[in-house]
Amino acid sequence: MLCGAMLLQLAAVFSTADDDPVLVPLRGGVPFEFLKQWKGEADGVGESIGFFKVDPAEFPRLVAATERRATGAGRRESFDEVLRDLVREGRFQAEDVTGLPWTELDFASDLERAEREVLPAILAL
Repeated sequence: MLCGAMLLQLAAVFSTADDDPVLVPLRGGVPFEFLKQWKGEADGVGESIGFFKVDPAEFPRLVAATERRATGAGRRESFDEVLRDLVREGRFQAEDVTGLPWTELDFASDLERAEREVLPAILAL
């Protein structure tokens, strides 16, 4: 990982039929936006799978962006808005994890699927 960089993981294959994924359009392999219901021109678009790697040198920037969004009217905003700010600043690189085993853990059924399908697939790698 490049010093001072942050990495977000995305899946190039995704569905918008039954959920509301956070989309990440890329230009030259670099993410330039981070939001739901994105439409526009890009070299490619992936779904953020919600896993991020943050270089320790970037923690002060991440904390400052979070504090800006956590005060006043911003208190009701999602952490996605913090990440969006940083993506738009060009702070993130992208890693395509399409085809690798992963799952979101939003509901009990997600945990069951993780134990039944995802963990065995990870252990098999």
